[in-house]
Amino acid sequence: MLSPTEANNLILFHLGDGLRARHSVFVGYVMDHLAKLLGEDHVHWEVTGLCHDLDFEVTAEDRSRHGLLAAEWLRDELPDVALVAIQSHDHRTGILSETKLALALKLADAIAVGELDVGRCHDRGSERRLTPRSIGSSAISAALPSGTNHPTC
Repeated sequence: MLSPTEANNLILFHLGDGLRARHSVFVGYVMDHLAKLLGEDHVHWEVTGLCHDLDFEVTAEDRSRHGLLAAEWLRDELPDVALVAIQSHDHRTGILSETKLALALKLADAIAVGELDVGRCHDRGSERRLTPRSIGSSAISAALPSGTNHPTC
């Protein structure tokens, strides 16, 4: 199983440090907190969130492969339930999964996309360090326990 540090290194390798990388870090952050709320393995869920879009750039011409290729790359690094969650997070793959992990990944991905759509997260230049605290917004405040410190843009 990959560690969060190893997953972040994969993000930097495959996505650089732009918007998609920040999106992936935010999804990992949301997944970590959802897992804690649901009593699941938060490291496993965080890593799944971090890795869900590793193939985003190379599947730009064929989104039906988005998630499938990333899962293929990670087949020796993540458990099957995580691989299927990654494969199924984009409806265009035709892969369906309704495990808690897969549903949480779709939710976390939608929250992160929504943050970009409303403009609360934007590219502030590559000088910013790629950490959960360097990205995100308050959209998940209501879903997190009172007093939870979450990333802000």
